[in-house]
Amino acid sequence: MYKLKIKFSISALMILLISINSHAQTSPKELFQELRTQLNNYKTNNIIPSLSKWKNQLDNAMAKDDLTKLNELRSQATALRERIKSEAKEMNKNSDPEQKKENMKGIWKQNTEQFKALAEQLKPIAVKYKSTLEDIGTFAKPNAETWKNEIKSIVESWKNSHSDELKQIMDKPGAKEKLENFKQKMNFLQNFKKKAVVARFMLWDGKDINFDEVQNSESNDLPENPLNKSMITALQNYPNPFADKTTIAFHNPIVQQLTVTVIDDEGKTVAKVHDGKLAAGDITLTFEAKNLVTGSYLYKIKSSEWTKTGLMNVRK
Repeated sequence: MYKLKIKFSISALMILLISINSHAQTSPKELFQELRTQLNNYKTNNIIPSLSKWKNQLDNAMAKDDLTKLNELRSQATALRERIKSEAKEMNKNSDPEQKKENMKGIWKQNTEQFKALAEQLKPIAVKYKSTLEDIGTFAKPNAETWKNEIKSIVESWKNSHSDELKQIMDKPGAKEKLENFKQKMNFLQNFKKKAVVARFMLWDGKDINFDEVQNSESNDLPENPLNKSMITALQNYPNPFADKTTIAFHNPIVQQLTVTVIDDEGKTVAKVHDGKLAAGDITLTFEAKNLVTGSYLYKIKSSEWTKTGLMNVRK
C-alpha cells in the first residue's frame, strides 16, 4: 500500500539464522519447530488481532457492492494460494532443498499473471477507499516497528538458548541449505513488501497467516495524487504523547475551508477540533483530550480536495 507503510520485514532477523556460530541432543527439526511455535504464538496473539481490526475497519467503511466484490477477490486469492501450496507439496516430495527452491520459483512464475490480474481488479476499490487505507496505515506503522523488534528479541533469545546445538548443526553437511530453506518458510513478514502490501492486506481473508507460505507475487503501487498547491505542510502535534491537551500545528498555504477531526483506532470520529475557514499562514489549534482514554488516535485535516493525517498518543 503506497501509504500503508506496514514494513512487515523479518529478513534482517532471519539473517541471524544463517550466520549462527554458536551444540544439542535435540534434532534440527525439533529445534526449529520450537522457534516456529514461538513465532506462531506471537503472530496469533499480537499480529492477527491487529490485522483483523484493520480489516474490519476497511470492510465497515465500504459500500455493500464494493465489499461483495472485494470478498470475491479475496476468495479467488485464497483459492490460488491453496492451489500453489498443493502443487508445491506434490512437486517437492522427493526434492532436495535447492530443487525445492527452483520448483517454487517455477510455480510462482506460472501464477504471477493471475495475481497481477487480481491486483488490477483491486486497484479501483483501493483508490475509492484511499482515505480509510491511509488511516489504517498511520496506525500500522508503529505497530509494525514493535512487531519487528519483539520478533527479533524472540529469535535472539532462541539463538542464545541453543547456541551449542546450533553450532553442532552448522558443522553438518547441508546445514546452511536447510537454514536457508527454513528462512524462506518463515518469511511471511518479509513478503509484505511495499509494492505488494496494499493488495496483500486487502486480499487477506481474515484467517491465519501461514509462516510456511512463500509468496513472491508483486502488485503495482497505487498512483500518488499530484501535488496540490492548497495542501497544508509541516503537520505535527506537540507535546506528543500528552495527557490533557496538545497543539496541532501546520502551515496553510491559502485561505480555505478545513475540517479537523480526531479518530480512534476503530475508525470512529471521537472529536471535532475545527470546521470552517482558516487563514493562510502558520496555524495552531488546541485539542483537549478530556474524554479520551490512553491510546493512539489519528488527527485528520480535510479539505474539499485532499486529506492529511497525523498520529497522536494519549497517555493518562
